[in-house]
Amino acid sequence: MKLDSKSLPLIIFMFLFGCSGDRATEAPAVSTVISAEEQQSIARDAYDYGFPLMMNLKTFYEYAVDVDSPNFKAPLNEIWCEA
Repeated sequence: MKLDSKSLPLIIFMFLFGCSGDRATEAPAVSTVISAEEQQSIARDAYDYGFPLMMNLKTFYEYAVDVDSPNFKAPLNEIWCEA
């Protein structure tokens, strides 16, 4: 299975928020209006905290999982030295 940069954010989002518990026992959501400035702030924070995680996972995948990648170094739990 080959991951591309478009599917990686979806996989991370599903991993982080996919198992949020039983919705039937939670209190009903209260409808609130969020201002444009607050939406922009939330989006900026999500990017600031999510982008490094996504890039770390992408680099890990290219270095240790995807054997067809030109950046492949070695499989997991193997030592490899590149001069």
